[in-house]
Amino acid sequence: MHPPKQMRLVCQNLSKTVAARCEYQLKQLTAAEKANLWALLDDFKPDQVIDSQSLLA
Repeated sequence: MHPPKQMRLVCQNLSKTVAARCEYQLKQLTAAEKANLWALLDDFKPDQVIDSQSLLA
């Protein structure tokens, strides 16, 4: 397995249950969908807050 070269923050400050659901949904995406999501996300900025509910809808 190769270590990641870059990372993007998809969600933050989630409960354990919501984080598990988010992780499961992300793992269900195809490689193309993950690439599209990656392109939409900015590099992580500590003051950036993402609405986790929109990802679970």
